[in-house]
Amino acid sequence: MLPARKWKRQALRQFCYDKRTQPDQWKCCGTLYDSKASLGRHIHQHHPQDLLQLEQQLAAQHDLHDTQSVPSNQNLYGRRVEKGSSDAIDLTCACDPEQSRVILFYQYTKIDDPNRLAEQHGKFCGPAGWDLTGKVRISHEGVNATLAGSSSNIESYMTWYECTQQLTWKTRSRDSFFKPSIGCRHVFDSLSIKWVDEICPLGQPSITLANVLQSSATGHSTHKLSPQQFHTMITAGQDHDDLLLLDTRNYYESKIGRFKGAVTPAIRKFSVFPSFTDRHRADWNGKTILTYCTGGIRCEKATAYLRSALSEDTKVYMLEGGIHEYLNWIETQPEIQDPLWQGKNYVFDARQRLGPPSLGVISHCQACRQPWDKYRKCDTPMCHLLVLVCDSCFQPGQCFCCHECQRSTSSPCQCERDRKAKELAM
Repeated sequence: MLPARKWKRQALRQFCYDKRTQPDQWKCCGTLYDSKASLGRHIHQHHPQDLLQLEQQLAAQHDLHDTQSVPSNQNLYGRRVEKGSSDAIDLTCACDPEQSRVILFYQYTKIDDPNRLAEQHGKFCGPAGWDLTGKVRISHEGVNATLAGSSSNIESYMTWYECTQQLTWKTRSRDSFFKPSIGCRHVFDSLSIKWVDEICPLGQPSITLANVLQSSATGHSTHKLSPQQFHTMITAGQDHDDLLLLDTRNYYESKIGRFKGAVTPAIRKFSVFPSFTDRHRADWNGKTILTYCTGGIRCEKATAYLRSALSEDTKVYMLEGGIHEYLNWIETQPEIQDPLWQGKNYVFDARQRLGPPSLGVISHCQACRQPWDKYRKCDTPMCHLLVLVCDSCFQPGQCFCCHECQRSTSSPCQCERDRKAKELAM
């Protein structure tokens, strides 16, 4: 058991980080602070309960990881890739993609025994079962999964999961829940199953499963918009200043595809979204906010946080099924000549990006500036930032995100410092 003072320091450090607006400036309760010392005094005086709650959560998470049972199939529960490396973002195989499927789904629901459900996934999804690849994250708050395999095996998995979780299709179809798309089992290197604290890490103790489920019971579901409703609201409100279209994804996702006119935060991870929201609280209060993400999971927590952080007259909505469902819907609407979406939908597997060619390319090669939307990884060891470099400009072993990375002179490199500065300046 680690000393209690460690959790006090870590809780204070995280609290301060969440309140940072500029490298040397913090904002809390509407007041700007130019030193950590003055902010610390404010936090200890006005937020002792918030600090204690965060401290207890950090300690509980540590104890949970120390005491949880070690699954027997270590290769399914360990790191997806070796330390210092990252997931593949390119695919070369001879499979017929039409004979395989990739599914992407989440479910916020109380899971009494996450370890047991994880073990069941390992048994049925592993090589001795349906031989699927992908990532499954399970916690007490639900399941977040993306899996790939043959069409028949994916079908078997969906049927098993429906029965296990007792799913019914009242307001949504089976396909809108599992969101199947074309792609073979090689879009992932392996199968990774993990028991985690949050299936979509926001890092906010106040936003719990109970909050999400309570919101649904009190009308939250009415704030989930179908693709058609989402499209109609954007179209009707394009000339109104009180409508805000908000992308809850990371900067490299929105760089290659986004809705026209959307606010696209320059964030690198979802856990920074709350601090980004806090910096814009005064401007966003009272607006109608439409949020979207890849498949919906991030918007569930993002909208819960927005409702808790903004004024009561702020209206917050999310695109149900995410960009995935919008693109499926727009393909059935040939009469719409000017779709609101432009570019590709970034996905976290080796396919990297999805979307009809008709929606165009909105990003560019960083070297020659020709239209380009296929990412490569920076070749500097331990960097792995995504880089847009076209085939004509690409040289093996010479793909770098910036000149500093090419010289390996500093960490974080210049482009990451620039991104962080942009994030804080937005």
